[in-house]
Amino acid sequence: MKSTQTTLTTILALLSLVVGPVASAGTGNAAGYFVIRDGNCTLSTAGDICANNFTLPTHTILSDTSIISFYLNCADDGSGIKFDLDVLINGTSVRTFSNINTGVGRVVQEAVGGGPLVSGSNLLQIVASGDDDGNCTTSDVVLTYRLSTVP
Repeated sequence: MKSTQTTLTTILALLSLVVGPVASAGTGNAAGYFVIRDGNCTLSTAGDICANNFTLPTHTILSDTSIISFYLNCADDGSGIKFDLDVLINGTSVRTFSNINTGVGRVVQEAVGGGPLVSGSNLLQIVASGDDDGNCTTSDVVLTYRLSTVP
């Protein structure tokens, strides 16, 4: 029985070394999110742009990676789907879709490294290019980011 208790104590001590730093890594920090767009925006011609302005809180950690998420559904208009889409934040491309050829709706999540986001006003653009067969609709655009303090 004593060896079982010793083994268990040793395992718990080793786990605390592994789990302890991970559990406390975020102490003093928080995450935030911003719904950039809740409605639909449909792109059907090369050059179409879905654009949305948004402002981040002043205590956003701009140098950390953020995550942009959105729903994307491209549909065939009878001639197939031939689209390229570029997702830009403040003019910086954060994700490009080339030769979209499926009508399957999907949720896209993209890590956005430090750099494109700025304190104050930001601009998200989703731009259609290439052939303009079919159409693509985006919706439910959300940005998740880190905060330096809990609000």
